[in-house]
Amino acid sequence: MVLPHGWMLTLAVLLGATGALALDAGPAAPGRPSCPAGAIRVAPGDSIQDAVTRAGPGASFCLGAGIHRAQVVTPLNGQSFFGETGAVLDGSRRITAFSRLGGLWVAGGQPAPLRVTGECMAGRPCTRRAGLFVDGVPLRQVATPAEMGPDTFLFDPAAGTLSLAMDPAGRVVESARAAVAFIGPAENVRIAGLTIEKYNSLPQHGVIQGAAGRNWQVTHCEVRFNSGAGVVVSPGGSLSHSDIHHNGQLGVGGTGADFAILGNRIWANNTHGYNPDWEAGGVKLALARNVVLRANHVYENGGSGLWCDIDCNRILFDANLVERNTHSGIAFEISRGATIRNNVLRRNGAGPRSWVWGAEITVASSAEVEVAGNDITVAPGGHGVILVDQGRPTARGDGYYATRDNTVHDNRTTFDAAGRAGGTSDVEPGEPMAGIIQSGGNRFDRNTYVYRPGYEPLFLWGPEMSFETFRKAGQDTNGRLLPIEPGAKAGR
Repeated sequence: MVLPHGWMLTLAVLLGATGALALDAGPAAPGRPSCPAGAIRVAPGDSIQDAVTRAGPGASFCLGAGIHRAQVVTPLNGQSFFGETGAVLDGSRRITAFSRLGGLWVAGGQPAPLRVTGECMAGRPCTRRAGLFVDGVPLRQVATPAEMGPDTFLFDPAAGTLSLAMDPAGRVVESARAAVAFIGPAENVRIAGLTIEKYNSLPQHGVIQGAAGRNWQVTHCEVRFNSGAGVVVSPGGSLSHSDIHHNGQLGVGGTGADFAILGNRIWANNTHGYNPDWEAGGVKLALARNVVLRANHVYENGGSGLWCDIDCNRILFDANLVERNTHSGIAFEISRGATIRNNVLRRNGAGPRSWVWGAEITVASSAEVEVAGNDITVAPGGHGVILVDQGRPTARGDGYYATRDNTVHDNRTTFDAAGRAGGTSDVEPGEPMAGIIQSGGNRFDRNTYVYRPGYEPLFLWGPEMSFETFRKAGQDTNGRLLPIEPGAKAGR
């Protein structure tokens, strides 16, 4: 792939803006920022927003150790927020009044969710957006009283009640109430060293909601147990060395241009059971340009690990470890211009699977993507690298998103059970784009496929075929298909 003019300059700016953080892997990297000299200290129980307004643009704040309850902050330009060790922004309210009703304990007076959006997995009441915690542990929301158990709760928005199956006496019971911790149009905001939890964030909106601002730098934060998304990265900004986990819908979102997601741990998101085909999982970007996703560990999310959808352009997925997500490890959809290189992908697509969906790497109705140097271990019955065309018209109405000019080279894919790789179409013969996989300049070459004897993988180039036929079709003419040596492990 030939990178567009200006890409390397943009990449240099992104890496320069984050310094050595771009080279360090994981949220435990050294350099957790501490409160600087002269920062304005805000103690638990004091209003952060009042301090923001009094101090004016450019001020720095040190949030004291302890619980900052239900704080909603609209920063001003150039403000920075640092947390002392143990500083927690907690979006919940305590519930102390329960009544016994049959085998349940019921609390009334609970507000209905601000907005009901999204699609849920079967049997999951995700759009009844709520979060309930007992002694700091999140409970699972169920749809009917028949499903109630000691680790679950029931929310009735019409009646305004929350119900428990355990006696709350002597326990701390909290419900997620505040919708957002940081939001607004400010520029050059920094948020560092905070734990942010138990907010009733909206679907597709983060508890750190940087979308309307610019150049927000979020680093060394833990964002967990929120109802919607964890962090929405701002244009021009970055999310680095943070731990984003157990959020209700999505770990990280983002749109716009020139931002970076670097060295984070993003795991176990979609606890509320949103439909991953609607939007859920680890990271979901849309309408994004000039973005770097590097050295993140993305695992065990209910949905895709890393996903860029809808007119993304110039996206770099580099040196990420992506494993055991229920849908695709890395997905690039109805977009143009990406490099997916040097990633390790292990047994993604572990959830319910149909046809070629849920591959380790999926390039769907997208063009000019380079997939190179990745180390892939395929989930049993899964897929390695898949190019798929869906015949999808562009939003502008000027044609179709075409799966064309994609190159897949120098990857190593290990199959320790049945699996497939290659390219295919999801449209009927004779329809526009029906032959674009074969005629659109797509190319596999110099890839290595390793398999356990008895599980030789199949390949797709339109129809399903053997590796020999795949090569006769002009694909992977310099590739290799190798059995695993006796006694060797199939995959990592």
